[in-house]
This record gives sequence, C-alpha cells and structure tokens, in this order.
Amino acid sequence: MKKWRIRVWFADVVCGGAPVRVYYALPDTFFDVVLFACSACSAIIGVDREREQYSGKKFDDLRRTLNCPNCNESLSTAFEYPQTFRCPDGSHGHFDLPSDYPPDSELVELEVWDPYR
Repeated sequence: MKKWRIRVWFADVVCGGAPVRVYYALPDTFFDVVLFACSACSAIIGVDREREQYSGKKFDDLRRTLNCPNCNESLSTAFEYPQTFRCPDGSHGHFDLPSDYPPDSELVELEVWDPYR
C-alpha cells in the first residue's frame, strides 16, 4: 500500500475534553474519496471510489485481506472517518459531515494510504 495526497477540509472538535483536528472530503463532480481509519492506530485510508469501481474489488471486501501499513492490524474493523474518529483518551468521537461545501481556499493537503496501490 502506498500513500497519496488528497485535498480535504478540516474541522477542530472537542473529544473527551481535548481538541482534535478531523479531516474530511466531500464528493464533487471529478473526485469522490471516502476516508476510513484503522481501528487500532487511526491511520487514514483514502478510498477513491472511481479506482474502486475500475478495480472490480469493493473496499468492503478488500479490507478483509489487508493490514494497516502503520501498525499491521487487520483493516477489517476500520471505520468510516471522520464520522467516527479516535480521541486522545482512546474513546471514539463522532463528526457530522457538513451539508454545505466550505470554500476551496480552505482546502489542505493530506497524505492517506491508498488500498488500491
């Protein structure tokens, strides 16, 4: 598995009394990436839905055979991120994706793991 850079927005939230920065992608006309996080170490996996479609392997099936490149734990229990994310105290926080798109000027680059490379 290799890393790739994607453009995402971020939000600062509080979880267990501690500030946490979460990153999120929203689908657009040319780009549809869904983020997942390793349940053991929170490494972020970026699933490009177009790449998934053309590979013929759904991520839900593929992740049963993959291990996290950071910690080597199975990705079978990876969760959709940032709807669920890991807090500094080990508990899980929840984030609702915004319904309105923030300005493109607020996009940042984020390196994520690509399960199709």
